[in-house]
Amino acid sequence: VMSFALVCALVSAAAFGLLPSLHAAEERGQALHDASRGTTGGRDRQRIRASLTIAEVALSVALLIGAGLLFRSFVSLQRVDAGFDVDAVMTARVMTISAAALDAREKRRDFWVRLTADVAAIPGIAGVSTISFVPLGRGNTSTEIAVPGAPDVPGVRPSADWRVVTPGYFATMGIPLRGRDFTQADGPDAAPVAIVSEALARRHFDRAVELSNEDPVGKTIVPTSLGNRARTVIGVAGDVRSFGLDGGIRPMVYYSGMEAPVFGQMYLVWRSPVDPRSQVPAIRGAIRRL
Repeated sequence: VMSFALVCALVSAAAFGLLPSLHAAEERGQALHDASRGTTGGRDRQRIRASLTIAEVALSVALLIGAGLLFRSFVSLQRVDAGFDVDAVMTARVMTISAAALDAREKRRDFWVRLTADVAAIPGIAGVSTISFVPLGRGNTSTEIAVPGAPDVPGVRPSADWRVVTPGYFATMGIPLRGRDFTQADGPDAAPVAIVSEALARRHFDRAVELSNEDPVGKTIVPTSLGNRARTVIGVAGDVRSFGLDGGIRPMVYYSGMEAPVFGQMYLVWRSPVDPRSQVPAIRGAIRRL
């Protein structure tokens, strides 16, 4: 942005400084000739100078208005709540696992369990977890959903985005959670569960979560993804802006990485009271050892 502004300033200075300079040089060389011609030529040059001045002022006003709007948008975006703590959290996409290590769901799950345990043991790590797609990043997965007892809207098929997370994700990211988080016990042999976002609860349950007498926790939701199985809602997580600070908030369903199929590529997230970048070498070492 600063480089672009500098180039614009130089181009503007050259464009609006060159023509008046050329006219000034011409006036000095032809002063006597202009006097002999009378006032007609002088008036023409005055009109040219006046036109240049008007154009310069007009472009300057337009530039100032554009800069003011850009600055106002920047300030507004700085005040937008992303839904998670952006100051003390570091993210990394882990995609170095060989294909041979991904031939079974249990191997993938065990890899991420061991990795988060090893990273948690690194000095200075206050929290660590994984997620299939990190907020404000690339990629998305979505599903159609059904909420038993919710009124049907003709022509509308309810849907939500979904993510696979491992235990501790919400605490690590600083996302408020009402209810309980996933645990190691939420495996494939346990009853299927899910955590929903406040936006999903507001949209598909009777009333807003904070005003509702019908608490979504303990209710049932049926996503078509991952086997179209009915799942018990165990928690309601705060809304997160997944696709940009200027984008809207979309309903979200979270699945437990202990039970749902996890991917060979996941995002590692960790929190640290010191600079989270200082743990990057140790985390890379943990990944190489595994």
